[in-house]
Amino acid sequence: MPSDSRVDTSGFDFSVNWLGPEWSWGHFGANWQSTYVSHYRAVDTNTGLAEPLGVGIEVTDSGIPRIRSTLRLSWAWTDWSAIYGFRYISSLTEDCAGGAGFPVCRNPTPTGQFPDGSNKLGSATYQDVRLSWKVPVATPFTVSAGINNLWGKEPPYCLSCSLNGYDASNYDLPGRFWYVEANLKF
Repeated sequence: MPSDSRVDTSGFDFSVNWLGPEWSWGHFGANWQSTYVSHYRAVDTNTGLAEPLGVGIEVTDSGIPRIRSTLRLSWAWTDWSAIYGFRYISSLTEDCAGGAGFPVCRNPTPTGQFPDGSNKLGSATYQDVRLSWKVPVATPFTVSAGINNLWGKEPPYCLSCSLNGYDASNYDLPGRFWYVEANLKF
């Protein structure tokens, strides 16, 4: 018999865009997008059992942060543009499980939700930068370069995560990510 599931979730999304006036040295803009999750529950309708995943809870390589927010500040002038971005992910909490009793378990006191104590994965803010140039040719051609996680912020350590101790579904790979991109439209 196939398994059916149902997800009940609530929260809100928020977005603001602003584009400033054009001056001789370009114009500025801003884009802010945020998601707030107040409730999340997934249930297998055949068994009636709920998934252990909830808002603010990390469970084996996956978590649902209460808040995710991205702010991008932009500047454009003639054929040049630049973006400086901030990406925020709120903290998550996981059960210590096999790490109980070791110093990596930051809160060893058992609770109803975390019988082996809990470990808090702190919030993370990443900063990204991107510079683009529209090459002055007949066919639209843009060259860009950028760095994601500009300051090399390390992801918080996760006890229940199998990928080198961090949750790749929410956090960036450790270290900076550099890239160069060419975009040709025809």
